[in-house]
Amino acid sequence: MHSLAFTLLACCIFSIAQAFVPCVPDLRAKNAQRVGAINVVPLELEGQLDPTKTWDVKMTYKGETKVLTVSEDTCILEAAEKEWDVPCSCRNGICTTCAGRVIANPDSKKEAIHGLSAEQSKNGFVLTCQTHPCGPGLEVELGMYDTVYESQYGQYEKKATTEQKSKFNVFG
Repeated sequence: MHSLAFTLLACCIFSIAQAFVPCVPDLRAKNAQRVGAINVVPLELEGQLDPTKTWDVKMTYKGETKVLTVSEDTCILEAAEKEWDVPCSCRNGICTTCAGRVIANPDSKKEAIHGLSAEQSKNGFVLTCQTHPCGPGLEVELGMYDTVYESQYGQYEKKATTEQKSKFNVFG
């Protein structure tokens, strides 16, 4: 439970720091850019993406589906932001705000996995800020934060609420 609290605290501090210090260098990037900068390829994917290749990616957000042409060095989140006001926060694969789900052709993507559990990844969830197209037919449903949050943290919140009720004999 302590590691969960620490992770959540770190995400909050990081998000607040971004708002007040927009020029902090991202030490993972070869070319220093501000934290949260658009088009920073995750360290794990450096050298694996070809910026000259583009792929048509079918994206759905709030019931609206569009096919966007996306270069390999552009993450799904950045491409989606050109069409919609999709939720995002840290842009570093930690907060899960930009979570999406791959609907078709999961082999047509490369991703750096940070903030998702193995179970979530197995079920097709991705962090769109860390996911890049690398083949044909990729389909992604955006706006899956609530589902990811519930499966990752909600179980602990429910357990804590149940324990608190029994401890204080609240509501029976």
